[in-house]
Amino acid sequence: MPTLRAVSYNVRTLSGMATTREDLERQSQIFRNIRYVSLNADIVLLQETKCPPETLYDEFRAEWEVFDNPTLENKKVVHRAGTAILVRSSFAHNFSVTGDVLDPGYLQVIKFTPRTHVNQGRPFFSKTFSVTNAYIHSTCTKTKLGQLKLFSDYKDGCHHSFAGGD
Repeated sequence: MPTLRAVSYNVRTLSGMATTREDLERQSQIFRNIRYVSLNADIVLLQETKCPPETLYDEFRAEWEVFDNPTLENKKVVHRAGTAILVRSSFAHNFSVTGDVLDPGYLQVIKFTPRTHVNQGRPFFSKTFSVTNAYIHSTCTKTKLGQLKLFSDYKDGCHHSFAGGD
């Protein structure tokens, strides 16, 4: 029986727009932290990314598939909140992986559907499952309740569902 190895990490901004030496050092430290917490993980849930996706893609694309969920206002990315799910490419190999945004910047789901023909040397499951990454609003109770309702009402059609976040 394969084991789903997932971690969650609130990065409190990846300093995606880093321009000063201090910001660049902080970004470098955050990337080291993500690499460390992901050493034994197949899926990494990140909250408060607050950066353009290119920053994360460039750093991790060799080994990870990145599903980004930036915060949008008027269809434009703003540097607030933000989540991302990283899926190790070797883990994703036996699945069709699709993403769904429930609340831009705050709530996202990815669904793993097993492929018909799998490489048994890599992790695989025979049933569909989903992983939800939540960054629940910390101040506004009405917004928080709305996000929790979106999460509880979402029907992914999967046999198993996992959730994590902040």
